[in-house]
Amino acid sequence: MSCFLLEEFVQSQSIFSQCYPDKEQNCDKDSANLEWPETKMRFLLFTRKNQKQSEMLHMCNGTLPKNSHFNPNNQLVVIIPGFMFGTCEIESIPVTGLVGQQFPVHRITALDPAGVTYTKDTSLVKRLDPGDADIVDVIHTNGGTGLPYLGAYFPMGDADFYVNGGASQPSCSKSVWDAAKHFNFMFVIGVSSVPSFCAHSQAIEYYKLSISDFPGKFVAHACNSYKEFKAGNCTGDGASNVTMGYDFEKSFTPEQRRKKLPRKYYIDTKKAWPFV
Repeated sequence: MSCFLLEEFVQSQSIFSQCYPDKEQNCDKDSANLEWPETKMRFLLFTRKNQKQSEMLHMCNGTLPKNSHFNPNNQLVVIIPGFMFGTCEIESIPVTGLVGQQFPVHRITALDPAGVTYTKDTSLVKRLDPGDADIVDVIHTNGGTGLPYLGAYFPMGDADFYVNGGASQPSCSKSVWDAAKHFNFMFVIGVSSVPSFCAHSQAIEYYKLSISDFPGKFVAHACNSYKEFKAGNCTGDGASNVTMGYDFEKSFTPEQRRKKLPRKYYIDTKKAWPFV
């Protein structure tokens, strides 16, 4: 299995800090005539042979790196950090669609996809939906309508996970000092002091912990609303429980996969790391 981590570039950053597939190719020159949304995307590739250091892929002349160990015949997993204006699409061009044009996508995991400029009424061509892959799962941590919420609250996958209700996270604090006790350094500086940014970022933290499987799994419960979940009406039948994050597919039954039944799942976490 191969894994793409998709992330949009900030405009002020250098777009072509690395160039593939060979050193002789002038990536800046060859890409000069590309439309802006195409040149504003980067692909970070992790495989078993380069687990610690990702390789940045660029579509220079439509070719892929020769030394990336990427096999397009393997199942493809796409993980999309949903930071505002860097989510499932770039200027109305769907990232998932661009990937799907190159490779068949088995699974997409969207981490708090941005909702400031996209609503449930946005065309499916321009946003994430269950038809973009065999399996689409979404983790909501800062969903709402308009600012200060940075994520989308409406369901857009086969399974949508609403963590602590999906709008705010108890581990996020207005105090940088409190944040320092619960987060690693990247959240302390300029992020944890802003609750919305912090909650938005928590989707990535939860997913990272789900990969390591420490200290346990994030078990979520199918429910119609967070209110019903808090009332204890949706925590009984084990068949309705699934694992949020990396191992979600293992708990997603063949029947659910075959019927493509969109469902909402809810889970509460602890305030302090590791949250489970």
